[in-house]
Amino acid sequence: MRNAHQVDTEEYLKAVSALIAEGREVTVPVRGGSMNPFLADNRDCVLLVPVPERLRRGDIVLFRRSSGQYVLHRIVAVRRSRPGGHEPVYFMRGDAQEMTEGPVARAQVRALAARVMRQGRWLTDRDLRVLFFRHLWCRRYFPRRAALAVYRLVRRITADRTADNLQDSR
Repeated sequence: MRNAHQVDTEEYLKAVSALIAEGREVTVPVRGGSMNPFLADNRDCVLLVPVPERLRRGDIVLFRRSSGQYVLHRIVAVRRSRPGGHEPVYFMRGDAQEMTEGPVARAQVRALAARVMRQGRWLTDRDLRVLFFRHLWCRRYFPRRAALAVYRLVRRITADRTADNLQDSR
């Protein structure tokens, strides 16, 4: 059995952020449930790349909150920092969340998730799941609350059936 080491997530993401600032690309596992149902904790990965010139609504980015915490969320809106200002600010939200966070300054954005590995397979930009979450899920008018309720119900039913099947096989 291999020796397992516990790594502090904040320190790990700080090191990842430094590598990306050097122009490198880094694949990292998704931690936490804020990006469900698209990305799952300890199941999926993202390829983080340096921040491009322009970020768009629907992009998944790694940013650093003013508290110092690193977060992987989706951009749901892009605005000017102030009337007549040229620097954009971003409004973020995890796919499993209802609250929007922002404004987030461009300087707080550390990386763009250029690709997503879901259930062990890299998804293309033309994958229907990618298109759905990029273009529809982050829209204000999309019925997220109802969709999340259905998603959670299906997960609960599936988990119950899995538990029943495990008991039956014993």
